[in-house]
Amino acid sequence: MNVKRIVLLLIVALFSIQYQVNGYVEIDTIEYEKKRFKTIVEGNFSEENKIIEAFSKDIQIDGIMYTTESIEKTKSNSNFKEKTDQKQELLNTNNHEEIKKHFGEMLYYEDSNYKGELKITDIKFETITQGTYEEVDEKKIEFTGYSQNDLNQILKEKKINNTTYYLINVDWQVEDTETIDNQEIPKKYKGVMIYQTILNKKNPDKYNVIVTYSGEVERIDPIYNYSIYYTPITIDKPKETIPIIISGIGIGILTLLLFLKGNVKVYNKNTKGFKYLGKFKINEKNKVIDITKYQNKVNSNIYSLKINKKLYEKMKNKLIYIKIGKFKKQVYINNRYIEIII
Repeated sequence: MNVKRIVLLLIVALFSIQYQVNGYVEIDTIEYEKKRFKTIVEGNFSEENKIIEAFSKDIQIDGIMYTTESIEKTKSNSNFKEKTDQKQELLNTNNHEEIKKHFGEMLYYEDSNYKGELKITDIKFETITQGTYEEVDEKKIEFTGYSQNDLNQILKEKKINNTTYYLINVDWQVEDTETIDNQEIPKKYKGVMIYQTILNKKNPDKYNVIVTYSGEVERIDPIYNYSIYYTPITIDKPKETIPIIISGIGIGILTLLLFLKGNVKVYNKNTKGFKYLGKFKINEKNKVIDITKYQNKVNSNIYSLKINKKLYEKMKNKLIYIKIGKFKKQVYINNRYIEIII
């Protein structure tokens, strides 16, 4: 491994520490194809703009300059975890269906980092006895066709369902009469015998119910793995068959190359991340970025601009324009990395 590669890895290690403090961390920079490199970064979605701004810079590896070709992202498996929660309450029932209706079969869970829905996975309860109480119980027994003697023989105590009841009253009336010596004499009686007793009754049990909910919850601010692909910057060398004889011509060509060198990179957002479209030259006189020719390459109406430091210092708090066909959109430069919808 040469000295430049060692220096590069040391820089990567230092950046990794800094990015981890900011909520994202650079995992590795690897050569995935001949002369092409890929940097893998893990970070929160809320840090996405910072990640893109930090890693869309041109980099130098082994003396070769590389520019950002595209940025893709995939959701990390670390966004999910199993969570268990419980509810506890004193209820009058131990019926599982009634318990589910009372507590709800689903529990919405949310803390500072995760949220999601949990399902009931277990129901446990402890029976709590509530003691006894006394209650007067009354039985009414109807009778008919009783004689006077029958009335006198009515039992003062009566066993009903193995419990002794006590006669407290007989509500009777004449049912039939007979005439003796021209007088109406009661012959038969009907009525109701009323018995009462004191019953010792058990209060309904209560149940200390513990319901357990379990399930998978997801990070509120999801973590993504960002893959930033770099490709070598190619500079067309002048053909050796066309020598520059006049020094003024050579200076003119260098000036033209510097003038044409782009200072704004444009990306288009897609489901995987950001796709690099091209580099454009902006200055005080030319404030229009024309991306009309790239419309067959885009996947959405969300674009991002990466402005180099020199241009940002000159154009800070000024307006430039993005052009698509005949449509122009104003862009206010207040940051080196800007996301816009067109």
